[in-house]
Amino acid sequence: MVKKLDQIKKVGVVGTGLMRHGIAQACAQEGYPVTLTDSVKSVLAGVKDRIKSNLETLAQGGLINPDDIAKILQRITVTEPLKLTGWFLTTFRTSKS
Repeated sequence: MVKKLDQIKKVGVVGTGLMRHGIAQACAQEGYPVTLTDSVKSVLAGVKDRIKSNLETLAQGGLINPDDIAKILQRITVTEPLKLTGWFLTTFRTSKS
């Protein structure tokens, strides 16, 4: 089922690797509530800190307003592995290459 962007209400991202946490960040920057999860609990603890660091770098470069960082981070929820329900868009890794 294809939805238009204005029909998407929330985003779920499975995986917190280099691309996945960036996808979560980009969606949150665009105003979407995002739930981020990973099958490895230990990596979940630091993922919001990595995203915050990315946002601070963008702010230092003048690409985003520093005042927006807290609002963007509030849109991101980190949850236990695979506790996503009712989400339209999810991304996940199918294999390690």
